[in-house]
Amino acid sequence: MKLLMVLDGVDFPLAPNPRLACRMARELACMGHTVHILYMAGSEKDLPDLPPQENLELLPLLLPAEAQMEQILEHGARGGTPVVRRLARLAAHPRCAEAAFRRIVLHRPARIERCRRKIELYCARNCYDAVLTVNAPYHSAEALMNASVGAKRLVWEMDPLADSPTDQGPRAANLEFTLCQKADGLFITREIERLCCEPGHLMANYRRKIAVLDFPCFLPPQSQPLPAQKAPGEPVRVVFVGSLYKDLRTPHFALELFEALDLPHTQLVLVGGGWENYPPELSDDARQKLGDRLRITGPLAPQQAREELEKADILLNLGNASDTQLPSKIFEYFSTCKPVLTLAKSPTDPSLPYLEQYPLSLTIQESEGLEPSVLEKVRDFLVQNSNTRCDKEQVSRLFEANTPRAVARAFLEGLENCTV
Repeated sequence: MKLLMVLDGVDFPLAPNPRLACRMARELACMGHTVHILYMAGSEKDLPDLPPQENLELLPLLLPAEAQMEQILEHGARGGTPVVRRLARLAAHPRCAEAAFRRIVLHRPARIERCRRKIELYCARNCYDAVLTVNAPYHSAEALMNASVGAKRLVWEMDPLADSPTDQGPRAANLEFTLCQKADGLFITREIERLCCEPGHLMANYRRKIAVLDFPCFLPPQSQPLPAQKAPGEPVRVVFVGSLYKDLRTPHFALELFEALDLPHTQLVLVGGGWENYPPELSDDARQKLGDRLRITGPLAPQQAREELEKADILLNLGNASDTQLPSKIFEYFSTCKPVLTLAKSPTDPSLPYLEQYPLSLTIQESEGLEPSVLEKVRDFLVQNSNTRCDKEQVSRLFEANTPRAVARAFLEGLENCTV
């Protein structure tokens, strides 16, 4: 099989979706398939570092003006810098202003047009069997639906788009309808299938096109060294690695919890971006109350984030408010064999069944509040497990379906059922 995979890292270079798709691409290449990756990025430094392999090739598509435009407009997020100031900054960069005009006024982003042309060019040169776009974001999916190609058109919705409890409005609904109509295959997560393929939902009418793919994010642990004995006064590190969002995933309860725990030798480390979604007073007040017991790093490169995971004693999972989104990072957590403390927003959080299987896990619902019994439960978990690890063989068996190899096989099975 010859596959063109289209990935988009322009808006958020550190987003997990492209990285996870590259893992599956490497597995497909190891199986003997030819995989070319058309990768949209803001600059060369944001391109993935793929291992040299004869049948795996990276095809860069750099879009610096689009990336800078997104940063200047702060991705259209509410709050943050006033709109007038964002537009004033935009006016100082003519190419970015043009990109914004094409996107906001003409509804024809340059990214979609350039991606479409590249898809057509590479398809003409290489005669692919299929083209797969990995989303979100959905620019590459729009480009593929408008492209003139003879290959199968496949869309992998790692994140929900529309027709779900987190419906994003009429434009998203129209794009979802187009994808269902034009795509030859739709790959979705179990959570989207559970919520969006019931009778009465749009996707229910296209079940023959749909296949389920789990996140290819569990890497079986290679070793299981116990941590070295801590030096006197060295803190127990409780580490969260991921992005924060205004309503979906928030740090408020975690900050309140660790203030109430009042553990002098426990440090809360929050790695990742998203703090711009909140007023500065939130982090400033937390730093004042927790002092050295709180460390906020902001966004880090993937290698630096992995180093923070390696230094962690306990891993912190902040639950999502949406039932359609399973945070891929929990499987990254599981691959460390370290204890996982989860602060869940909902009793129907889709990550809970996986966490219940994991041998070293404690889940606290935010609705439980800061009752003494809750604080005692969390203290006991932190104290008793900071120097403990799961059995790596047991963990590998539990989450084998989420390995890149298993997901690559599921993709090939789903591809066979697609019709042109």
